[in-house]
Formats: sequence, structure tokens, C-alpha cells
Amino acid sequence: MSRLEKTHNNTVPFRRKLPPHTAFIARLVGIYVTVISVVLTAGKGASVELMTSMVRNRELLFVVGILGMTAGLAIILVHNIWSGGVLPVIVTLVGWTAALKGTTLMALAVTGHGSSLLDALHYGRFFYLYMGFAALLGVYLAISGFRAGAQAQRNEL
Repeated sequence: MSRLEKTHNNTVPFRRKLPPHTAFIARLVGIYVTVISVVLTAGKGASVELMTSMVRNRELLFVVGILGMTAGLAIILVHNIWSGGVLPVIVTLVGWTAALKGTTLMALAVTGHGSSLLDALHYGRFFYLYMGFAALLGVYLAISGFRAGAQAQRNEL
């Protein structure tokens, strides 16, 4: 094994140290996003109808916003890391995106403009594009998280 190929405790290739909790958050979010995107894709018509109904229900939209913001803030507070490789940065971006999305949903619920969100995004028209992107992101995060976790465990032995 060459000097560059040697890995040290909790590192990724090229000697970058993997930030704490990165692998766990990547696995958790990756599996979560992959499962949701696959389930929604299995029934496009029902999924679009479900989302349309949800954004019209101000109370539900507000609660979903609270949950999204809370999940995003939890990731940010544990993992606000903007260097160290692609995986740590994507995990941080997921946290910020969830927090901002949750805050936006709460604001849309309070103002009563929830349905304008789906209209602006053309959700029904670009449904498969959104779900495909989510599934790819989820699979990437899950695989990368499991690989990073396995590598960290090997290095501890």
C-alpha cells in the first residue's frame, strides 16, 4: 500500500478527515429520501393529489414546515461543515435546504399561499424529474454514508 493509499482513523481517500456524524447523517437522510421518492413515484397521480391537498391545508403545511425546519436545524447544529470533501458539504447543504424549506413552508402556511408553491414549481409537470433527482441524491448519500462508515470501522481495528 502506497503512502497516499494509507488511511488513518476516520479518514477518506487523500487523507481528508471525515467530520464526525457525516456517515450517520448521510445514511439516515439517504435512506429516508430514497424511500420517499420511490414510494411517491410508484403512484404519480395519487402523489400529486396528496401534495396538492397537503399544501392547501394550512395547519398541516405549518406542522410539516416545523418538522422540516427542526430536522434541518438539527443537521446544521451537528454538522455545519463546508470543507473536507463532497460528502460533508452535501450533508451540510441538505441541512440548510431542509431548514430553509421548513421555514418557507411555515411562511406559506401563515400567508395562505401554499398552493402557489406547487404552481411555481410545476410539480405535476416535472414530477419525475423531481423524484429522479431526489432518488439519485438519496442513493448517493446512502452509499457514500455506508462506505464512509465501513471505512471508519476498518480504521478503528
